[in-house]
Amino acid sequence: MSDNTQFPPLLDWEPTRETLHWYARAIGVIPRALAEFHPKWWHISLTVQPDGLATDGIGLPDGGTFRLKMDLQQHRFFSW
Repeated sequence: MSDNTQFPPLLDWEPTRETLHWYARAIGVIPRALAEFHPKWWHISLTVQPDGLATDGIGLPDGGTFRLKMDLQQHRFFSW
């Protein structure tokens, strides 16, 4: 790949960026609410999946776990 390769400009990107940002923030709040306190919260992140973003396993008070996923191809959120 040459250094001259550039991505085309993303016109009218701002509304999409804002929407993705707020949905990602909403999904990220849930692991923080259930995790042990940490001053920097670096251990709470979303991982990139082939079809969207997902949380790591989220521990529940009863000992179980679940994960949240933002599927950007199917336009939905779900847990598993």
